Amino acid sequence: MTENNLRRFYQLLQHFNIKQAYSVNLEQLETILSTSRRNTTIILKNLHQLSWIQWQPSKGRGRSSQLTLCVSWYDVLFQVIHYELNLDRFTLITKLINTYDATVIEALTEAKQQAQFQVCSNQLLIAQYPYLQTLDPVKTIRSAELQVIKSIYDTLLTQDKTGQLQPGIAHTWESKENVLTLWLRKNIVTHHGRILTMDDVIWSLNRLRHEDGPIRHLCESIVDIKADGPYCLTITLKSANVFFPYVLASTNTSIMCQSKELQKIGTGPFKIKKWDKEQLILEQHREYFGVNALIEKITLLHGEREIHHSLSFNQASAQSETTEINSFSYLTFNYRKDRRLSPQTLSQLYQYLAVKKYQFDAERAVDSLTLQSSTPAVGHLSCPQLVGEIVIAEPHWTIPHLQTMSGWLHRTISETGLTLKVVELVDISHPETMHDKADLMLIEEVIEQPQEYGLYEWLSISTGLKFTFSPAEMKQHKQYLNAAIGTDKAFLNLKRIEEQLLANGRYLPLFIGKEVLTSTQEVQGIQINHSGYADFHQLWIK
Repeated sequence: MTENNLRRFYQLLQHFNIKQAYSVNLEQLETILSTSRRNTTIILKNLHQLSWIQWQPSKGRGRSSQLTLCVSWYDVLFQVIHYELNLDRFTLITKLINTYDATVIEALTEAKQQAQFQVCSNQLLIAQYPYLQTLDPVKTIRSAELQVIKSIYDTLLTQDKTGQLQPGIAHTWESKENVLTLWLRKNIVTHHGRILTMDDVIWSLNRLRHEDGPIRHLCESIVDIKADGPYCLTITLKSANVFFPYVLASTNTSIMCQSKELQKIGTGPFKIKKWDKEQLILEQHREYFGVNALIEKITLLHGEREIHHSLSFNQASAQSETTEINSFSYLTFNYRKDRRLSPQTLSQLYQYLAVKKYQFDAERAVDSLTLQSSTPAVGHLSCPQLVGEIVIAEPHWTIPHLQTMSGWLHRTISETGLTLKVVELVDISHPETMHDKADLMLIEEVIEQPQEYGLYEWLSISTGLKFTFSPAEMKQHKQYLNAAIGTDKAFLNLKRIEEQLLANGRYLPLFIGKEVLTSTQEVQGIQINHSGYADFHQLWIK
């Protein structure tokens, strides 16, 4: 059952109906299949042996052959997928989804229910999971990678649904001025069977301080990390920071084991069994110190688009559920001195977009990081007449509602008379590389909880601010942040910094985020948290 047989059968389906006999000759079929007579004969023989067609070659010159297509396209896909699943092979399935999409998903659902893959082994297959470039928590801010990282590593502290801190690897902690003390659990078993050590923890935290990564600034305030005994850890900061314990609950600060196999050894509810260009296989970590995962194995097939089977994110269907998450889209404005585009032009565009967003989606439009909305009472809004070229940098959007929002923004900017140029933000971890190339940056980011910490984190490491600030401005901004958190009115001080960014036209909040989740009936326990993640270890198969 090769890919070639599928492709050839699909070609025939474009010209012949199922269960209907046709009188044909080889010349016709050569044209339909776009191949030689010899290959045409071989193809028809192979499809006949698979019982997908009935083929009766002509006997004698001038006589027609008889061709009947015996099965539907769905039946063919089901046979192939069922066969591949039972052999624990996924490459062809991934290619089929990329090529034929919806019908393959439907066939895959039924095949999974009958194949040994799922029913006998308590396994979950997630097709078309985005390709994973890294599983190093220090190096990534991609949600697809962080979702997996969350399943294979643990953090010193965790957060509950309300954002309050809870024990993780550390069972107890306390803060006194600029010193945070944590007491670690004993006998935590790693994925390769040894006990997690204090050296592993200190090594992981030092990587956050010294290696380039998206949250490095949050850890730059660390002065010293040391062990006060085998299970007591002290972290000394440059100054008191009430928000720092929340940093240790971030997925990016996950604890790894020192190993030559960097990015693979953790202590989380799942461990990596296999990882290559085609798939990632996660297995239940049976000696996990927390609540064990309910599924024994999860296979993530890498694909080109963010479409998942059984867990399908951001793909609408009759069974879809939409969940609001604590993320928002926003623009940052870069007033480049070497540009012909005047500050007045950018200011007029800012004011226009600030109102137009409510006409596009009033329910989801927001005014600040608190994700609150105050719809302006505006009658007729005149469109400013602007002149010049404006460059906007943004990621390649794969989620439908973000594609729609981006399209609206492009049209709205263009209607002012500005010539719009769009450049792709390829390296989202280093947006500062676009500072001299773009006037605007469009981004969507998660706002962590609780709200006070979320504001602090966003002001510290957000993609948009890294883009819009020059090195001198970023240095000054960090000084403002350090001064703001050194008082008992830290949250109020941080809000004032955000208000100043708004008043100066440096950033414009747009819309609150959402997650669309589609699941097949056999997958249970799916919950989207406020960051947009679904915890794999809470899933179970009915």
